[in-house]
Amino acid sequence: TNKVEKVDQMLPIGDLVLLGIQHIAAMCAGAMAVPIILGNILGLDSVQINHLVSASFMMAGLGTLIQTLGIKNFIGSRLPMVEGVSFAGVGALSAIGLTYSSTDPLTGLQIMFGATLVSGLFCFLMAPVFGKLLKFFPPLVSGTVVTCMGLSLIPVAIRWAGGVPGTPSFGNFQNISLALITLIIIVVIQKLSKGFLGNIAILIGIVLGTLIAIFMGVADFSSVATADFVNINTPLKYGIKFDITAILSLFLVQLVIMTDATGNQLNLSNICGVDEKDAKRLAAGLRGHGLSSMLAGIFNTFPHSLFGQNVGIAAITGVASRFVGTAAGVILLLISFFPKVTAV
Repeated sequence: TNKVEKVDQMLPIGDLVLLGIQHIAAMCAGAMAVPIILGNILGLDSVQINHLVSASFMMAGLGTLIQTLGIKNFIGSRLPMVEGVSFAGVGALSAIGLTYSSTDPLTGLQIMFGATLVSGLFCFLMAPVFGKLLKFFPPLVSGTVVTCMGLSLIPVAIRWAGGVPGTPSFGNFQNISLALITLIIIVVIQKLSKGFLGNIAILIGIVLGTLIAIFMGVADFSSVATADFVNINTPLKYGIKFDITAILSLFLVQLVIMTDATGNQLNLSNICGVDEKDAKRLAAGLRGHGLSSMLAGIFNTFPHSLFGQNVGIAAITGVASRFVGTAAGVILLLISFFPKVTAV
């Protein structure tokens, strides 16, 4: 098979499930962080925040399916993308929440959802324009952007290795050693096994690292007991409102998301052996982000984008099949209905 065909290669179901879970393991903390941060800013209770987390998983799954399966080659990149709530919108959404939730926190939430929906339409309509800008992204430019994006993630990883910022245990020897052990496990497996085990080295590292964390007494599963068994994320559960100032602020956020997504998709196309200068595929991918954000506003969550850490996994494993992303999307959808699984 040639490189282009690898993107459409169907792998055995067992392999797809494990590789899909690995992608989820890499992105789930980020997917949960945004609704938790915004929920706390609005002063929502734990039940409402859990609903927002479940909603973010549901839309991450649906957005991932839109990207990997595509809709008539017009929407969706048909690459092994994994979607999720974008961190780029946290600042603007926090400002919206603080501005409009003084009387009722749900008002701020409703305006966030309204702005998310309209900004998604903006992204959808702007997609062809970004596709035409590809000629301004020669390899030197796109390579520099992708490198900067990777470097910008290093401080995040270092902070997470230290534990929870602001707590007495942050940066202590136990946290740093656990992070180092997990990293060593991943690197050793990756180097010693070039087969399927090497492809799921990150997943194995996370599982073994968690088991070691349990043994060390630093793993906390108390939230599992209090989580609901089943959750149905109904459309407009908290309502929706539209405010022009909030909408315009998320237009700017969407421009940032589209720029970031363009760099990530160029990188992912290169990893998968697909023509990175395919303007139609780029526009289709950006339409996928826009459609996901529109649906996100309806289904109680926030603007979406491609997760960069999952591009990194594709680079490390070399697995180019888009159906790995499809598997991740199906699993994300399923676990969104079971909050106890999300809590684990």
